[in-house]
Amino acid sequence: MAPLPALLQLPIELRYAIYHHLCREGPICYPFPNSPITSIDSRAPPRQLLLTCRQLCDEVRSYYYGLATLRFLALGSPRMQRQDMSRGALLAIREVKKVELMLMWNMTVHRATADPASWPWWMNGWVEERAQLLKDEGHKLELVIVSLRDASVDASWDKTKRLLAPLQLLKGEVRFEVGEIITVDDVEDSIRRGMEEYITSLNT
Repeated sequence: MAPLPALLQLPIELRYAIYHHLCREGPICYPFPNSPITSIDSRAPPRQLLLTCRQLCDEVRSYYYGLATLRFLALGSPRMQRQDMSRGALLAIREVKKVELMLMWNMTVHRATADPASWPWWMNGWVEERAQLLKDEGHKLELVIVSLRDASVDASWDKTKRLLAPLQLLKGEVRFEVGEIITVDDVEDSIRRGMEEYITSLNT
């Protein structure tokens, strides 16, 4: 764990003494316009100090969320309701500019002929839920990277591309890129071509 800054290493009592020195005594009359407050008995810390601290906080947060990529893995997290997500997770989604959606496909012979509603949630419902989450909460989102782990053996691109349809929710709002594609060897080229064509269509 990184050491604390020198100021935060001081005892809290000493830090409060510093703050007390900054907050000079003396009333301020009618400190706010259109307010029921008629006076405050102590002056606030220097405005320039508060503005500087706020600007530094905003700049660091903006830089970090412009640099970081949030990864969503289809098999990496349980299904959950929006209200059950932590405040920190929602804050990250609202601030971040880049996310990676790591899709997991396993189109078996049985699934290829079955009703898509019977497919596992991580294949059929996960993309839609994540796309809706990003549409609703990703206020600063600019880029969505679509990656794929495909264990399908006997399935064509025409049968599997339907799984990407929920990404249409974000069309026109973000830019899409193809990420890492890993499939069985004999179909990797065709899957990659299909994915690249589909992603291109989302960007036009």
